[in-house]
Amino acid sequence: MTRCTLSVINSRDEWDQFVDLNFYSAFIRKILFWRQNIVNLKPVAAILRENSDFKAFTDASCSNGAAAGFVANSDYMMHKQWLQREAIKRSTWRELKAVELSIDSFKHLL
Repeated sequence: MTRCTLSVINSRDEWDQFVDLNFYSAFIRKILFWRQNIVNLKPVAAILRENSDFKAFTDASCSNGAAAGFVANSDYMMHKQWLQREAIKRSTWRELKAVELSIDSFKHLL
């Protein structure tokens, strides 16, 4: 999803409301861009061939309080209370930071 797509979705007044995309030229330009350029994306074959049972899950508290992560089927966990300056950051930043902290905590397992 792109910001344009998200802004169109957020413009609705109701969950199941239809949206006339003719009023969203930026959205249409993005869709046309991806339709023309998606074929240029090259997957990294080495990553696609590797399978792993390693599953890590993360979450950043909706209450802005903390981040946590764990590895499925193990006792490995990560927990961090947000500092004041971190707690006021956007939820997207906190979610990505939770992923970063978890990967750093569990890197010895990889």
